[in-house]
Amino acid sequence: MIFRKMLCLLLALLLLSGCGGKKRTAEGDIEITTDTSAKMMYTWFGGEKHYTAQLTEPTAIAVEVKTNGGALTLEIGEKGKEPIYSGNLSSDFSFTVNVQPGTYQITAKGQDHAGSYSFDWSGKEA
Repeated sequence: MIFRKMLCLLLALLLLSGCGGKKRTAEGDIEITTDTSAKMMYTWFGGEKHYTAQLTEPTAIAVEVKTNGGALTLEIGEKGKEPIYSGNLSSDFSFTVNVQPGTYQITAKGQDHAGSYSFDWSGKEA
């Protein structure tokens, strides 16, 4: 009798431990980040990623988005201030944002997005 109760308790704990697991935000993903760039390729992205660019001189942040489905929302801005760029992209798109020295937050938020994005802040201001 005690063995049955222990077995039931163990099974219940195993089942419940899966309920609080970490939710996947991307599938088939490859992410590469350096001090001056970030890129991610994936078959599905439904989460949010944040990158920080610490800039000591005027810099061009180059952005490239490839879309095979869904949408990707991007925000680029200095920490604690309004974003200097905010957009919801559902097709291939590339652009450059020229920024002054400071600490910038770059956010990518996928809405069932399939494709890739890249940010590169290694270049001088264009």
